[in-house]
This record gives sequence, structure tokens and C-alpha cells, in this order.
Amino acid sequence: MRIGIDIRELEKGKKTGIGRMLLDFLEYISTSDTSNEYILFGNQKTELQITRILQKNVKVKIVSERITFIWDQVKLPIAISREGIDVFFSPYFKAPILAPCPLVNGIYDLTPLHHLVSGIRHSVPGIYYRYFGRLCAKFSKKVITVSKYSKREIKKVLRISGEKIEVIYPGVKSSSNKYTDVSEKYGIQGKYILYIGGIKPHKNIGSLIRAYSLLSPELKKEYQLVIGGRKNRHTEYLEKVIEKLNIRDRILFPGLIADKDLASIYKGASLFVFPSLYEGFGFPPLEAMACGTPVIASNTTSLPEVTGDAAILVDPLDIQKLSQEMVNVLTNSELRKKLTQRGIEKSKGFSIERFARELIKCLKM
Repeated sequence: MRIGIDIRELEKGKKTGIGRMLLDFLEYISTSDTSNEYILFGNQKTELQITRILQKNVKVKIVSERITFIWDQVKLPIAISREGIDVFFSPYFKAPILAPCPLVNGIYDLTPLHHLVSGIRHSVPGIYYRYFGRLCAKFSKKVITVSKYSKREIKKVLRISGEKIEVIYPGVKSSSNKYTDVSEKYGIQGKYILYIGGIKPHKNIGSLIRAYSLLSPELKKEYQLVIGGRKNRHTEYLEKVIEKLNIRDRILFPGLIADKDLASIYKGASLFVFPSLYEGFGFPPLEAMACGTPVIASNTTSLPEVTGDAAILVDPLDIQKLSQEMVNVLTNSELRKKLTQRGIEKSKGFSIERFARELIKCLKM
């Protein structure tokens, strides 16, 4: 069977949850699925430093892209036809609806349409997402998503049958007990509380900063707050919040953390806090748990489904409660030990191998 996959998410300098899932899947099929052929479709920006993936059964086809819609709906269907693809997997909503083969469409959340994600829902991209996303889902044989929460949202908002939607939980790599301390590389000094993820309004980092500011002077002196993620315009807003709270010297924005350093940064943290208002899945808290780091997360959207009782769940808008729970974890060694044990055990249920096997099964249906 010849399976086509859109891999444009593997763009140089770009780092997303979709890209991470793709890489995990591609690494698996290159060694564990020799019964199928995989043709990976990218553009001129696609990162090709994936030689370990390019085995006899995995090939890359580069199709130049200028206008995304033309690439999606004209160039890609032509390339799919020429390559004799039997089924095509698009890991995001903009599937090539004119493709001459069955489509499997990945829709992991409805962030652009959610009322908590301001400024997008009623914009041109938001309207496009709503109607074209519905069209892509209609033309797809299957829609893959990453949580039961997202399945309910997709079914309701895009108005498609629940029978068409398959929930396949992503996996995380199990973490070794050995790691190299890379804190100095990122300017981290001493003990720290950690956030890693997108720096966007709906990630609610402002509430985390305000909750941190409520800690006692002693705790703030002992624990630095590290906010990892690509810097952008929202970072500038957060910097102003920090200045007003007069805690500039205790908060660090180290920028994007390299994949090879992630486990070390997670493991080095005394606490991981993820106060996001909306998540289709939520990789960072799961990764932190896999590394044995105690987690506090929002009690909203998919996060209770992902973390279960392995994390402390709080209302992300209740800054006082968030701060109080941070104090509880930082000052209670027994609680930290319990969260560490539960987190490691919970993360074992999210394996890359199971994710890959279930995705292959779905593609062959």
C-alpha cells in the first residue's frame, strides 16, 4: 500500500506539536512498518535533516509552494495522482479535497474557533477555518483527533458524525534517569518553576506570572520562574506585566528550548505549571510528568483527560488558588513525591508505538 503524508509541518526553525507527532510516527514506520510504502510530500521549506527516517520504504517528494491554497488543492492532488497514492494523510485540517484517493484528516483542536482564543474566531482565517475545515472533514474517510474532548468539539462545531472521528492519543518518549544539566546554557540559575509551550494569550501565562508574584519573598528568592517558548509580540506584553509587578530579576524568557535539551530542562524543574485556557491535548504537562516533574495544570478542556489524578488541577483564572497550589507543591516534599510517581505512571499509558500502530490501522481501514 502506498501511503502519502503531508510533512510541511517539519519546516526548518518551526516547532509544533503536530511536527513532533509526525517525527515520532516517521521514526516508527522507518524501522517497524516495511509492509507499506510512504511518500512524504513537502515544500521548499521542509526540514530534510531526517536521514534516519529515509529508508527504502520512506521517500520524500518536494513540491514547490508559493500560494498555500494552490499547493493544497491543485499541486498536491496532481502529485498524489502521479505517485499512485492509495490513501493520503493530512495532519491538519486543510486536506487536498480533490485528491484521487481516500483522505484521512488530522484535526487536533479548534483553537481558531474557540471563544477563549480572541481575535481569530471572527477573522477571515477563522471563517475560512470553520467552513473549509467542515468541507475537508466531509470529504475525508476518517478524521483523527487526540482526545475525547476534541472529538466532542469537532462533532459539535464541524457538524460531522462521531463515527467518522477516531481518537488516537499521541505518545511521549520515556525519559532516562540520566541527564546532562543544561541550565547554564539557557541562563537558568538555581531552583526553578517551569512553563514550556506557546507564548500566546490563550496560554494564560499572565496568570502564572501574577500567581508567582504572590509567592512569599523567600520562595521567590529560592525559585526562579522560567518561561520557555519562542518569543513574539505577546512576550512584550508579558514583560510589561512583569515590570509592573517588580519581579523582573526573578523571571526568565530563555526562548525556544532545543529538543535535545527538553528532558533535561523538565527534569531540572522543581515544578511545572501549565495554566492554559484551551488545549486539544496538551503535550508539555505530559512530557513533564514523563520526566518525573510535579505538575499543576488547568482543570479545563482536554487537560483533566490527559493528566488525570497525576497533576493538581486548578481553575486557570483563579490566580489566588494557583499561587496557593504552587506553594503547597514547593513546600511539601511528600506531595511532590506522590505527584512524581503518579506522573511517571500516567505517562506510560501514552506510548509512541501504540500511537503509530493505531494510526497505521486507521490509514489502512
